[in-house]
Amino acid sequence: MNILEEIASEKTLAMTDRVILLQLMICSVSSFGYYNPLGMS
Repeated sequence: MNILEEIASEKTLAMTDRVILLQLMICSVSSFGYYNPLGMS
């Protein structure tokens, strides 16, 4: 694996972590009923 591939995979990993974290936050908050951006129960 070359340097560019390592950087790309690290960026992808970081973005994935951020998305997962965001989804977890949205799910936990909407499950309490305070805020539900997607309009789903």
